[in-house]
Amino acid sequence: MIDPDWLEQTYVVRNRGLDTSADLVDYTAKRTDIAMDRYRTFAASHPDQSRYFQPILDVLDYAPSKLELVPAVVMVEGKNDYYSARLAQHLLGVESTVQFMPGGGAGTLDQLIALYIGWGREFVVLLDSDGEGERQKARYVDKFGLALTDRLFTLGDLVPQLVGKSLEGAYQHDDRTNLVTAVGGDPTREVDKKTLNRMVQEALVRSIPLQLSKEAKDVFASLLRQLDVKMKAVTSNET
Repeated sequence: MIDPDWLEQTYVVRNRGLDTSADLVDYTAKRTDIAMDRYRTFAASHPDQSRYFQPILDVLDYAPSKLELVPAVVMVEGKNDYYSARLAQHLLGVESTVQFMPGGGAGTLDQLIALYIGWGREFVVLLDSDGEGERQKARYVDKFGLALTDRLFTLGDLVPQLVGKSLEGAYQHDDRTNLVTAVGGDPTREVDKKTLNRMVQEALVRSIPLQLSKEAKDVFASLLRQLDVKMKAVTSNET
């Protein structure tokens, strides 16, 4: 069995002097040129040479023909973070190349991380800056090690205003009131976390015009810029 968690320490060993498309009768030992490449680097750079890593793809139940369809993503804790990030992109008009992928909670991203490492695809992980987010960050680092270098961040790592907070912390009191009003709710009622996230989702799905406070705009704009920088860094420095 192949454990996806071990793939960062796995190497593809090949003979670069052997051209399998040519007549092997003319091959001699003098042409031997043995090379070793990290699995991630080789899979990303040579998707057409899947014979070298087909056993790994088989274990991951992944078809090589779909390899290029896997996008580089920012993994977030869950659907609420996903909807807030997408709403911010929409309202700020910054539809960047960053794509968000929601998990099922701060501690549920293990399989996604393992698969992206196994597929040799690029990713960044973004966690809340609360206690649970910090605990899961430490656990992921302990589990995946160097594979998460420059890929794993909490909100507080990227935006000082979000230290100790979840993404909902970017919304100010006026933003919450505007959200309630925009989706037809009662602006006089206290907005709890569950209600806020439901309204964010509805505002995004229905493309409801919404005015964010300057504070919220600044926070979201800063976060999106930082994520764009981090994503460009990992996609341009495959190792």
